[in-house]
Amino acid sequence: MNRHAGIVAETTSANYTGLTAKLTIPSSIHVNDGYVDWYMGIGKSAIEAGISYKAGVGFKVFINGVVDADKEGVRSKPVSFLSPGQTVDMKLVYNHGTKKATLYINSKPIDWATEVTATADALKRLSTYNTVKLVHGVEDSGFNTFSQATYSSPQLRMDTAGTQYKAWTSSLSTTVPRVLGDAGSADRLYILQKFPMETRLDQA
Repeated sequence: MNRHAGIVAETTSANYTGLTAKLTIPSSIHVNDGYVDWYMGIGKSAIEAGISYKAGVGFKVFINGVVDADKEGVRSKPVSFLSPGQTVDMKLVYNHGTKKATLYINSKPIDWATEVTATADALKRLSTYNTVKLVHGVEDSGFNTFSQATYSSPQLRMDTAGTQYKAWTSSLSTTVPRVLGDAGSADRLYILQKFPMETRLDQA
């Protein structure tokens, strides 16, 4: 099968310039083909950035919806500082004045995801304040698995200066499966807790 799906926690209002959360990477990850990923987004399918685990490669850090993201190895690169079971701080911010986004992991900006310009297509779905989302996803032929993946302590960036954050609570968002591949793609991507989000992936 072509399994491509995600569990998406997305805010119901477009009042934010970014977000932060802690991600606990699953302690057990098996990738037969394709990838699994855990990432953040700003805008409706506009800018997306985070961590993936790819067959034959291992952990990568990526950002999409920005200039050169379509070029191999420019905005998505393997990293050696991540490991199964690790908890990391993730932050994604977007400045509509400069049209640039930055991804931080453990408070450090990622070199290939720092002050990168949104594409013309992404800009159609971006403004000063936007919806934001947290995602656990998979694209494979149905054989990948991971044990529990968890987001915790999510916060919403409230201003353009980045000085105001507030706790992201369940009343501010919905958590739903989103299917991009074959019907049933999300059937074995289990929601263990809606918010803060916990999931598990089994074989299809």
